[in-house]
Amino acid sequence: MLNVSDIYERLKAATPGPWTYESKGHDCTISAENGDPMLKYKSWDDFITVYGSVDNPSTGRAVAAANARFIAHARDDVADLLIEVRRLSDENRHLYAEVMQLQSRGTSITHAIERERAAVVAWLRKGWDESRRYAADAIERGEHRREEQR
Repeated sequence: MLNVSDIYERLKAATPGPWTYESKGHDCTISAENGDPMLKYKSWDDFITVYGSVDNPSTGRAVAAANARFIAHARDDVADLLIEVRRLSDENRHLYAEVMQLQSRGTSITHAIERERAAVVAWLRKGWDESRRYAADAIERGEHRREEQR
């Protein structure tokens, strides 16, 4: 099960990276950026040695233990993180599809609102034009004077 806090703590406790890998025949070394070896495998004795800080021997054992924990958990941590990345990618695709669908609906609603607005504007213009014609006809017939006389 993914526990990002534990992974982060192991990462903070381990020697800072980047780490490099070097292979010579059947032997291999993982070193820190400053060149300190952190892990060595010698084929002749079948032992893997995990190192701490060569620069600071007083904390070397603690750092070596932190490096060993980090390395030991790496396979499961990477697997858990990849599972989480896949889950988040799937969720992202699903949410993106929902957003696209909502935008499509929003566009349809926007078009419907625009059509209704245009219909209302046309109706108001028609009413305005009819009112102006009625007023013009009333003026021609002199009906506006009769209203003033009352």
